[in-house]
Amino acid sequence: MYENRFTNWVRWCDRNVTEEVNYPGIYIVAVADEDISGSNFSWTTDIAYVGMTNSLKGIAGRLKQFDNTIKGKSGHGELIACD
Repeated sequence: MYENRFTNWVRWCDRNVTEEVNYPGIYIVAVADEDISGSNFSWTTDIAYVGMTNSLKGIAGRLKQFDNTIKGKSGHGELIACD
């Protein structure tokens, strides 16, 4: 329905390359077995998280918090180990 309002998929390591990342908005994180970067956004079962931010640092600030959490630093959330 609104797929054309999203940017193309971007690899995590390239997340700060697009101009749009500097603004508040909706962001979607997918964990895919294949490289989907560069392809048009589409709703897929690979989507792991949907969020939004109205932070002055834009989506880049929120994704930096996610990255800190992934690296074990304080950030957006808390990683919980599963046995």
